[in-house]
Amino acid sequence: RWLIGEKSECTFPGVACEGGKVTTISLVSSGLTGSLPAEVSLLTSLEYLDLSGNHISGAIPKGVGKLKKLERLFLQKNDFMGLVPPSICKINSLVEFKVDCSEVECRCCTNCDTTPPPPPQSDANTDSRTESTSSQFSPSEQKGTPPPPAIIPRDDAIKEALHEVVGNEKSSEFRSKALSWILEQDDEDANDPRLVQRYVIAVVYFALGADGLALAGLDECSWTGIVCDGEGRIVEINVASSNLMGSIPDEISFLEYLKRIDMSDNGLAGEIPEGITNLFFLEKLYLYGNSFYSREPKDLCYLTYGKLTNIRLDCNIRCGCCTECGVPENTNTNE
Repeated sequence: RWLIGEKSECTFPGVACEGGKVTTISLVSSGLTGSLPAEVSLLTSLEYLDLSGNHISGAIPKGVGKLKKLERLFLQKNDFMGLVPPSICKINSLVEFKVDCSEVECRCCTNCDTTPPPPPQSDANTDSRTESTSSQFSPSEQKGTPPPPAIIPRDDAIKEALHEVVGNEKSSEFRSKALSWILEQDDEDANDPRLVQRYVIAVVYFALGADGLALAGLDECSWTGIVCDGEGRIVEINVASSNLMGSIPDEISFLEYLKRIDMSDNGLAGEIPEGITNLFFLEKLYLYGNSFYSREPKDLCYLTYGKLTNIRLDCNIRCGCCTECGVPENTNTNE
Protein backbone atom coordinates (compact mmCIF):
# COMPACT_ATOMS: atom_id res chain seq x y z
CA ARG A 1 0.00 0.00 0.00
CA TRP A 2 2.98 2.29 0.48
CA LEU A 3 3.56 2.46 -3.26
CA ILE A 4 0.03 3.17 -4.50
CA GLY A 5 0.01 6.38 -6.51
CA GLU A 6 3.80 6.69 -6.59
CA LYS A 7 5.07 7.44 -10.10
CA SER A 8 8.78 6.91 -9.47
CA GLU A 9 10.77 4.70 -7.14
CA CYS A 10 12.58 7.87 -6.09
CA THR A 11 9.36 8.99 -4.37
CA PHE A 12 8.89 5.72 -2.47
CA PRO A 13 8.89 6.16 1.34
CA GLY A 14 12.44 6.06 2.69
CA VAL A 15 14.08 6.25 -0.73
CA ALA A 16 16.34 9.04 -2.00
CA CYS A 17 17.92 9.31 -5.45
CA GLU A 18 20.61 11.25 -7.25
CA GLY A 19 20.43 11.53 -11.00
CA GLY A 20 17.55 9.08 -11.02
CA LYS A 21 19.53 6.36 -9.25
CA VAL A 22 18.72 5.10 -5.75
CA THR A 23 21.44 6.15 -3.32
CA THR A 24 19.61 5.93 0.02
CA ILE A 25 17.15 3.53 1.60
CA SER A 26 16.12 4.36 5.17
CA LEU A 27 13.26 2.27 6.58
CA VAL A 28 14.01 2.40 10.29
CA SER A 29 11.39 0.78 12.57
CA SER A 30 8.91 0.40 9.73
CA GLY A 31 7.40 -2.91 10.81
CA LEU A 32 9.17 -4.82 8.04
CA THR A 33 9.28 -8.61 8.01
CA GLY A 34 10.47 -11.22 5.54
CA SER A 35 14.04 -11.40 4.29
CA LEU A 36 16.47 -9.12 2.49
CA PRO A 37 16.48 -10.25 -1.17
CA ALA A 38 19.64 -10.91 -3.13
CA GLU A 39 18.35 -8.47 -5.77
CA VAL A 40 19.46 -5.60 -3.54
CA SER A 41 22.80 -6.10 -5.32
CA LEU A 42 21.27 -4.50 -8.42
CA LEU A 43 21.09 -1.10 -6.67
CA THR A 44 24.68 -0.41 -7.63
CA SER A 45 24.56 3.31 -6.69
CA LEU A 46 23.37 2.65 -3.15
CA GLU A 47 25.44 4.50 -0.55
CA TYR A 48 23.25 4.34 2.56
CA LEU A 49 21.09 1.41 3.70
CA ASP A 50 19.33 1.51 7.08
CA LEU A 51 16.85 -1.26 7.85
CA SER A 52 17.37 -1.25 11.61
CA GLY A 53 14.56 -1.78 14.10
CA ASN A 54 12.48 -4.22 12.06
CA HIS A 55 11.87 -7.98 12.03
CA ILE A 56 13.77 -8.94 8.89
CA SER A 57 15.08 -12.49 9.20
CA GLY A 58 17.27 -15.05 7.45
CA ALA A 59 20.80 -14.62 6.17
CA ILE A 60 22.37 -11.38 5.03
CA PRO A 61 22.62 -11.95 1.25
CA LYS A 62 26.01 -12.22 -0.38
CA GLY A 63 24.84 -9.76 -3.03
CA VAL A 64 25.23 -6.86 -0.59
CA GLY A 65 28.95 -7.27 -1.18
CA LYS A 66 28.43 -6.09 -4.76
CA LEU A 67 27.37 -2.63 -3.60
CA LYS A 68 30.78 -1.07 -4.14
CA LYS A 69 29.59 2.47 -3.32
CA LEU A 70 27.99 1.53 0.00
CA GLU A 71 29.25 3.69 2.86
CA ARG A 72 26.84 2.96 5.72
CA LEU A 73 24.96 -0.24 6.44
CA PHE A 74 22.67 -0.59 9.46
CA LEU A 75 20.97 -3.95 9.98
CA GLN A 76 20.82 -4.09 13.79
CA LYS A 77 17.67 -4.78 15.82
CA ASN A 78 16.41 -7.37 13.34
CA ASP A 79 16.28 -11.16 13.24
CA PHE A 80 19.18 -11.80 10.88
CA MET A 81 21.21 -14.94 11.63
CA GLY A 82 24.37 -16.65 10.46
CA LEU A 83 27.50 -15.14 8.98
CA VAL A 84 28.24 -11.82 7.37
CA PRO A 85 29.39 -12.66 3.83
CA PRO A 86 33.13 -11.93 3.49
CA SER A 87 32.42 -9.97 0.32
CA ILE A 88 30.75 -7.25 2.43
CA CYS A 89 33.94 -6.85 4.44
CA LYS A 90 35.79 -6.15 1.19
CA ILE A 91 33.74 -3.06 0.27
CA ASN A 92 36.39 -0.35 0.38
CA SER A 93 33.89 2.50 0.77
CA LEU A 94 32.11 0.98 3.79
CA VAL A 95 32.89 3.11 6.88
CA GLU A 96 30.04 2.15 9.22
CA PHE A 97 28.37 -1.25 9.61
CA LYS A 98 26.16 -2.44 12.45
CA VAL A 99 24.45 -5.79 13.08
CA ASP A 100 23.21 -7.74 16.10
CA CYS A 101 26.40 -9.49 17.11
CA SER A 102 24.51 -11.81 19.45
CA GLU A 103 22.89 -13.44 16.41
CA VAL A 104 25.29 -12.72 13.55
CA GLU A 105 28.99 -13.46 13.27
CA CYS A 106 30.73 -10.42 11.85
CA ARG A 107 34.46 -9.87 11.36
CA CYS A 108 34.31 -6.33 10.03
CA CYS A 109 31.46 -4.54 11.81
CA THR A 110 32.35 -1.11 13.12
CA ASN A 111 29.82 -1.46 15.90
CA CYS A 112 27.72 -4.24 17.39
CA ASP A 113 24.26 -4.11 18.84
CA THR A 114 23.42 -6.74 21.42
CA THR A 115 20.01 -5.37 22.44
CA PRO A 116 16.92 -7.23 21.24
CA PRO A 117 14.89 -5.97 18.26
CA PRO A 118 11.74 -3.98 18.98
CA PRO A 119 8.45 -5.87 19.33
CA PRO A 120 6.16 -6.06 16.29
CA GLN A 121 3.94 -3.00 15.87
CA SER A 122 0.51 -3.30 17.45
CA ASP A 123 -2.00 -1.15 19.32
CA ALA A 124 -0.94 1.24 22.06
CA ASN A 125 -2.16 -0.95 24.94
CA THR A 126 -0.24 -3.95 23.70
CA ASP A 127 2.87 -1.79 23.22
CA SER A 128 2.69 -0.49 26.77
CA ARG A 129 2.29 -3.98 28.20
CA THR A 130 5.24 -5.24 26.15
CA GLU A 131 7.39 -2.32 27.27
CA SER A 132 6.50 -2.96 30.90
CA THR A 133 7.36 -6.63 30.64
CA SER A 134 10.61 -5.91 28.84
CA SER A 135 11.71 -3.49 31.54
CA GLN A 136 11.45 -6.18 34.20
CA PHE A 137 13.26 -9.01 32.47
CA SER A 138 16.11 -9.34 30.04
CA PRO A 139 15.35 -11.42 26.93
CA SER A 140 17.12 -14.47 28.33
CA GLU A 141 15.14 -14.21 31.59
CA GLN A 142 11.66 -13.94 30.09
CA LYS A 143 9.65 -17.11 30.47
CA GLY A 144 9.59 -19.22 27.37
CA THR A 145 12.27 -17.24 25.55
CA PRO A 146 14.90 -19.63 24.17
CA PRO A 147 18.57 -18.69 24.35
CA PRO A 148 20.03 -17.23 21.17
CA PRO A 149 21.28 -19.87 18.74
CA ALA A 150 24.96 -20.64 18.75
CA ILE A 151 26.91 -18.87 16.05
CA ILE A 152 28.80 -21.38 13.90
CA PRO A 153 32.18 -20.12 12.67
CA ARG A 154 32.35 -19.75 8.90
CA ASP A 155 34.89 -22.54 8.38
CA ASP A 156 32.89 -25.04 10.43
CA ALA A 157 29.66 -24.07 8.66
CA ILE A 158 31.24 -24.61 5.24
CA LYS A 159 32.68 -27.99 6.25
CA GLU A 160 29.27 -29.06 7.51
CA ALA A 161 27.58 -27.91 4.30
CA LEU A 162 30.10 -29.92 2.25
CA HIS A 163 29.93 -33.01 4.42
CA GLU A 164 27.90 -35.01 1.89
CA VAL A 165 30.53 -34.41 -0.80
CA VAL A 166 33.67 -34.69 1.29
CA GLY A 167 32.28 -37.58 3.36
CA ASN A 168 34.21 -39.35 6.07
CA GLU A 169 36.78 -40.86 3.76
CA LYS A 170 40.38 -39.78 3.87
CA SER A 171 40.53 -36.70 1.70
CA SER A 172 42.37 -36.87 -1.57
CA GLU A 173 45.02 -34.31 -2.40
CA PHE A 174 42.60 -32.42 -4.61
CA ARG A 175 39.73 -32.49 -2.11
CA SER A 176 42.07 -31.01 0.47
CA LYS A 177 43.29 -28.36 -1.97
CA ALA A 178 39.75 -27.39 -2.97
CA LEU A 179 38.55 -27.18 0.63
CA SER A 180 41.56 -25.12 1.70
CA TRP A 181 41.00 -22.83 -1.28
CA ILE A 182 37.33 -22.29 -0.37
CA LEU A 183 38.21 -21.57 3.28
CA GLU A 184 41.34 -19.46 2.87
CA GLN A 185 41.30 -17.74 -0.52
CA ASP A 186 37.71 -17.64 -1.69
CA ASP A 187 34.91 -15.45 -0.32
CA GLU A 188 32.25 -18.16 -0.38
CA ASP A 189 29.95 -18.68 2.61
CA ALA A 190 27.91 -21.65 3.81
CA ASN A 191 24.60 -20.04 2.87
CA ASP A 192 25.33 -19.98 -0.87
CA PRO A 193 23.11 -22.55 -2.63
CA ARG A 194 25.90 -23.16 -5.16
CA LEU A 195 28.58 -23.93 -2.55
CA VAL A 196 28.68 -27.66 -3.37
CA GLN A 197 28.92 -26.95 -7.10
CA ARG A 198 31.75 -24.47 -6.54
CA TYR A 199 33.64 -26.92 -4.35
CA VAL A 200 33.19 -29.81 -6.80
CA ILE A 201 34.30 -27.87 -9.88
CA ALA A 202 37.29 -26.64 -7.83
CA VAL A 203 38.20 -30.30 -7.11
CA VAL A 204 37.95 -31.04 -10.85
CA TYR A 205 40.07 -28.05 -11.82
CA PHE A 206 42.75 -28.77 -9.22
CA ALA A 207 42.87 -32.37 -10.41
CA LEU A 208 43.40 -31.06 -13.95
CA GLY A 209 46.18 -28.71 -12.85
CA ALA A 210 44.37 -25.36 -12.62
CA ASP A 211 45.65 -22.47 -10.49
CA GLY A 212 43.33 -21.68 -7.60
CA LEU A 213 44.66 -18.13 -7.24
CA ALA A 214 43.32 -17.31 -10.68
CA LEU A 215 39.85 -18.54 -9.73
CA ALA A 216 39.26 -16.92 -6.32
CA GLY A 217 36.45 -14.40 -6.24
CA LEU A 218 35.23 -15.28 -9.74
CA ASP A 219 31.84 -16.84 -10.30
CA GLU A 220 32.51 -20.44 -11.39
CA CYS A 221 30.25 -19.86 -14.41
CA SER A 222 32.88 -17.44 -15.72
CA TRP A 223 35.80 -19.87 -15.40
CA THR A 224 37.54 -20.89 -18.60
CA GLY A 225 35.65 -23.73 -20.27
CA ILE A 226 32.59 -23.58 -18.02
CA VAL A 227 29.07 -22.96 -19.32
CA CYS A 228 26.07 -22.58 -17.00
CA ASP A 229 22.35 -22.49 -17.63
CA GLY A 230 20.03 -19.65 -16.64
CA GLU A 231 19.88 -20.92 -13.07
CA GLY A 232 23.64 -20.92 -12.61
CA ARG A 233 24.03 -24.71 -12.90
CA ILE A 234 27.07 -26.03 -14.74
CA VAL A 235 25.97 -27.77 -17.95
CA GLU A 236 29.22 -27.89 -19.92
CA ILE A 237 32.95 -28.34 -19.34
CA ASN A 238 34.98 -27.67 -22.48
CA VAL A 239 38.73 -27.68 -21.85
CA ALA A 240 39.86 -29.37 -25.07
CA SER A 241 43.49 -28.79 -26.14
CA SER A 242 44.37 -26.98 -22.91
CA ASN A 243 47.65 -28.80 -22.05
CA LEU A 244 46.04 -30.32 -18.97
CA MET A 245 47.69 -33.06 -16.91
CA GLY A 246 46.37 -35.28 -14.14
CA SER A 247 43.13 -37.24 -14.03
CA ILE A 248 39.38 -36.72 -13.81
CA PRO A 249 38.18 -37.01 -10.18
CA ASP A 250 35.13 -39.05 -9.30
CA GLU A 251 33.58 -35.93 -7.71
CA ILE A 252 32.52 -34.85 -11.19
CA SER A 253 29.42 -36.98 -10.53
CA PHE A 254 28.07 -34.22 -8.26
CA LEU A 255 27.73 -31.90 -11.24
CA GLU A 256 24.44 -33.59 -11.96
CA TYR A 257 23.23 -31.17 -14.65
CA LEU A 258 26.24 -31.65 -16.94
CA LYS A 259 25.25 -32.13 -20.58
CA ARG A 260 28.57 -31.85 -22.40
CA ILE A 261 32.13 -32.81 -21.42
CA ASP A 262 35.01 -32.17 -23.81
CA MET A 263 38.46 -32.81 -22.34
CA SER A 264 39.97 -34.09 -25.58
CA ASP A 265 43.57 -33.58 -26.71
CA ASN A 266 45.24 -33.16 -23.32
CA GLY A 267 47.64 -35.20 -21.18
CA LEU A 268 45.08 -36.79 -18.87
CA ALA A 269 45.71 -40.31 -17.60
CA GLY A 270 44.37 -42.98 -15.26
CA GLU A 271 40.90 -44.45 -15.36
CA ILE A 272 37.80 -42.69 -16.62
CA PRO A 273 35.86 -42.28 -13.35
CA GLU A 274 32.78 -44.35 -12.63
CA GLY A 275 31.08 -41.17 -11.40
CA ILE A 276 30.46 -40.13 -15.00
CA THR A 277 27.80 -42.84 -15.20
CA ASN A 278 25.69 -40.85 -12.72
CA LEU A 279 25.39 -37.89 -15.10
CA PHE A 280 21.95 -38.71 -16.47
CA PHE A 281 21.64 -35.48 -18.47
CA LEU A 282 24.94 -36.09 -20.30
CA GLU A 283 24.62 -35.79 -24.10
CA LYS A 284 28.24 -35.60 -25.29
CA LEU A 285 31.46 -37.08 -23.90
CA TYR A 286 34.78 -36.40 -25.69
CA LEU A 287 37.88 -37.78 -23.97
CA TYR A 288 40.03 -38.83 -26.96
CA GLY A 289 43.63 -37.65 -27.40
CA ASN A 290 44.59 -38.52 -23.80
CA SER A 291 46.30 -41.43 -22.05
CA PHE A 292 43.41 -43.12 -20.29
CA TYR A 293 43.66 -46.89 -19.97
CA SER A 294 41.47 -49.92 -19.39
CA ARG A 295 37.96 -49.60 -20.75
CA GLU A 296 34.94 -47.34 -20.53
CA PRO A 297 33.37 -47.04 -17.06
CA LYS A 298 30.99 -49.82 -16.13
CA ASP A 299 27.39 -48.84 -16.98
CA LEU A 300 28.46 -45.95 -19.24
CA CYS A 301 26.59 -47.59 -22.10
CA TYR A 302 23.36 -47.46 -20.11
CA LEU A 303 23.41 -43.68 -20.51
CA THR A 304 22.98 -44.17 -24.26
CA TYR A 305 19.42 -45.29 -23.55
CA GLY A 306 18.87 -41.78 -22.24
CA LYS A 307 20.37 -38.56 -23.58
CA LEU A 308 23.97 -39.63 -24.28
CA THR A 309 24.30 -39.87 -28.06
CA ASN A 310 27.90 -38.86 -28.75
CA ILE A 311 30.85 -40.70 -27.13
CA ARG A 312 34.41 -40.51 -28.46
CA LEU A 313 37.28 -42.15 -26.60
CA ASP A 314 40.70 -43.29 -27.81
CA CYS A 315 40.66 -46.44 -29.90
CA ASN A 316 42.81 -48.38 -27.41
CA ILE A 317 39.99 -48.18 -24.85
CA ARG A 318 37.45 -50.97 -25.06
CA CYS A 319 34.11 -49.29 -25.56
CA GLY A 320 30.96 -51.08 -26.59
CA CYS A 321 28.87 -47.99 -27.21
CA CYS A 322 31.25 -45.32 -28.52
CA THR A 323 29.94 -43.58 -31.60
CA GLU A 324 33.54 -43.14 -32.85
CA CYS A 325 37.05 -43.59 -31.51
CA GLY A 326 40.29 -41.65 -31.75
CA VAL A 327 41.06 -38.20 -33.11
CA PRO A 328 38.59 -37.09 -35.82
CA GLU A 329 39.91 -37.54 -39.35
CA ASN A 330 39.57 -33.85 -40.19
CA THR A 331 41.87 -32.86 -37.30
CA ASN A 332 45.47 -32.07 -38.24
CA THR A 333 47.48 -33.46 -35.35
CA ASN A 334 50.72 -31.89 -36.67
CA GLU A 335 49.55 -28.34 -36.10
